[in-house]
Amino acid sequence: MKKAFLIPLLITIVLILSVIIMRIPDHFYQKALNEGISSSYLTLKKLPEKFYRGQRYIFTKVPNVISDRDSFWENLHFDNFIVPFPKRHPQFWISPFIEEEAGQHNFGFIVRDFNLKILNLVIFKKYEKFNLNLYSHKVFHFPLFEKDITSKGLKQIWKDLFRRDILLSSKLKSQNWKNYLSPWNLELKEKIYDLYLIYRREQLFPQSIKSIQWWEERDLGIIGYEDEKQVLESLKTYTSETINFLEKDQIYKIELKSLKGNLSAEKFRQRFLNKIIYKKSDEDSSISVYASYQALPFGEKSTPNGLIYLYSAFSHNKKSKEFLRQIIQFMERGKNKRVYLDPLYRYGFKLFGSSFSNFIRKRRESAEERLKRKIEEEKKKELEVLDNIDILDEKESFKSEEEKIKTYLQRAKDLGGGKKEGPDLIID
Repeated sequence: MKKAFLIPLLITIVLILSVIIMRIPDHFYQKALNEGISSSYLTLKKLPEKFYRGQRYIFTKVPNVISDRDSFWENLHFDNFIVPFPKRHPQFWISPFIEEEAGQHNFGFIVRDFNLKILNLVIFKKYEKFNLNLYSHKVFHFPLFEKDITSKGLKQIWKDLFRRDILLSSKLKSQNWKNYLSPWNLELKEKIYDLYLIYRREQLFPQSIKSIQWWEERDLGIIGYEDEKQVLESLKTYTSETINFLEKDQIYKIELKSLKGNLSAEKFRQRFLNKIIYKKSDEDSSISVYASYQALPFGEKSTPNGLIYLYSAFSHNKKSKEFLRQIIQFMERGKNKRVYLDPLYRYGFKLFGSSFSNFIRKRRESAEERLKRKIEEEKKKELEVLDNIDILDEKESFKSEEEKIKTYLQRAKDLGGGKKEGPDLIID
């Protein structure tokens, strides 16, 4: 008799416990979104409302912004993208921008008007791996929920990070008692997925976020945010957004800042957003860009327009000391303003210990690089001396060996410019 009574009781207890366990995530869902939660299963702080909202991006043209002829633009392979650059454009100049961040250098460029005022700033950030990161919180790797999340795949999750508006979900509404007690309420998986998206948004997106949007036609995410770094003179006068690409399992981010209320800045922004295309960089990528540079008229090669091509080619060989030296010294022939060369000077000094300038007043170098340069200069002088000695042997005759040695020594002193800073020239 007891057994007949205990069995139904045990079954009832198991069912009740199962329902309670199944409802734990639902409790997390309501609490996490409304208050934030901290437990052994899940920890999420209460975030600004924008983190819960995703939406479709709609590209809208600003009135009075007139599109340019394509002949004013050239698409060049810069870093990991095909980028639209102004070419002999009546409104824009391009100058380099190189940012140091966490021990790495991010390349970009500044778009200026003809008074050198900054209209736009573009920075290509270092790419990072897109992981699911399921194991930071226990609730995400319960078999039922882990299987559901992983079954969606990276691409689907990536899209939902930008386009899913969690605050519009019907699952936020209070459950009636029948649904609450039903173990077959399959919305449970979707609720855990919502929490997972919030957790990943907090990890991947800036805290000062203003909007999360998904551009379906271009398959990319756009984040609007308030820039807290003093990159430009007055941050409040610029809009800030990141353009986010997923290629396989890598995230590529581009920061774009645009001067508010400026039609030229908006013109560049619209062209950039419409034309930017991912293309992986490697060292050979510089070859075709350099070929385009060589096709320019000679008088244009040492101008800011020529610099666009050289700088784009250099973006595929950022650690090439000789490439940087040649760019700087060739551009110095064109008497370009400092805004075009100063970023390259600073980068050269930071990475290689020298600004590589041919002008003494602009030259900045470490003691080690100065010593190397002096040695190279002395070697060059020695070769010049030896070349002249060979010429003397052929064209001149001497009465004695002693006269010949005296003549060579005098010539060497004259070519060396008198007192030398480097090692003395020795002729055996």
